[in-house]
Amino acid sequence: MTGRVRGVSFNADDQWHAGLQQGMLALAQRARQVDGHPPFNDQMLVDLRNGAADSVIVADPSGQTIGAAAARGSLFELVVDPAQRGNGIGTRLGRASLRRLLDQGERVAQTWAHGTLEPAQRLASALHMERSREIHVMVLDPRPHTPTHPNATDVLIRESTLTAEQVARLNHAAFSTDPDQGSLTTDDIRARMREPWFHPQGLLVASSRAGLPVGYCWVKAEPDSTEGEIYALGLVPEARGKGIGRALLDAGIDALRAQGRTHIILYVDGANAAAIMLYQRRGFHVSSTDTQYTIRSARIEP
Repeated sequence: MTGRVRGVSFNADDQWHAGLQQGMLALAQRARQVDGHPPFNDQMLVDLRNGAADSVIVADPSGQTIGAAAARGSLFELVVDPAQRGNGIGTRLGRASLRRLLDQGERVAQTWAHGTLEPAQRLASALHMERSREIHVMVLDPRPHTPTHPNATDVLIRESTLTAEQVARLNHAAFSTDPDQGSLTTDDIRARMREPWFHPQGLLVASSRAGLPVGYCWVKAEPDSTEGEIYALGLVPEARGKGIGRALLDAGIDALRAQGRTHIILYVDGANAAAIMLYQRRGFHVSSTDTQYTIRSARIEP
């Protein structure tokens, strides 16, 4: 697809190359610095770095990437250069993404508004998309953390020795009802293990006395940053309600503190009341909210 908005060219680019990748990632970084929120979620960033995302690119006359949309499956996300907003680029990107998903046979299309900023809300409204889900970003109180390690949980928490296949199986058992985390494949896990932020000591696994993995806490520490993230924390159903989640959370916080991370965050589904309560009791509070918007194919404009 090609088109123009005030002298800016749009191109559907299915041929992945290094220049495209660098342009999109650089644009995403510029937007994050201004907005305070990343324009792409973690899975989309992994796909962008590995060339697995479908893309629509916007370039100015000099060839600089000033807008981009990326899609995988039924989900698309987009970003517009902060200096180029307000001239219709975001709307055109959104409509182009919806049409492509419709052409590919998707019955439902979804997008995330990270931080639920006002421009993103207006764009979702213009695309006739409706709120369908919320993810809260929670931040740990900066006061000193006092860990409360398990007493009667009968588990051992240590650095993981599991293979990517074993981590994928554990993840699926822990997040079988989660549409995002629970859908990760072994290849998705391997891709994360290739990310710059991955460290083997940041994947902590809780094992039963019989040596069976029953839960894990994966922490994320980006290079050259003071921020750390409780990236994922999950338990198999039979291990819940025994204090293991609390112990894993404490172990994850300790691991990030040991790496000098002074700002610790996590993401949690707004409908997961039990997890939110656990995090609040450990000193986390809601800092912002990401909103998912959804539209069915019958409402997508041709």
